[in-house]
Amino acid sequence: MIKTFEQYASGDYAGSYDTFREGYKLMFGVGQALGDAIVKQSPDKFAETQMPTDMPKTGLGGASEATTNPLTLVVFRSMSEKHLKIRIQKELAIM
Repeated sequence: MIKTFEQYASGDYAGSYDTFREGYKLMFGVGQALGDAIVKQSPDKFAETQMPTDMPKTGLGGASEATTNPLTLVVFRSMSEKHLKIRIQKELAIM
């Protein structure tokens, strides 16, 4: 995450995106391994053969209908705000 932010703040947007995707890929694999281990530890809890037909209605605001991962938006928004603050500070230092 830090490298992603540093690349973004320095204007290397393509590098920032690539680094973010690499981190996502790594953590997705970690999640798969962890999920597999949990299922193997308690297979009786996951023995149901029929998949649900609808997502649960959690009341948390329609995240199941979103096309973009909300975490991605939060990360890039905070990175963008930090980048803007850095640019303003640099501009004020020049004046």
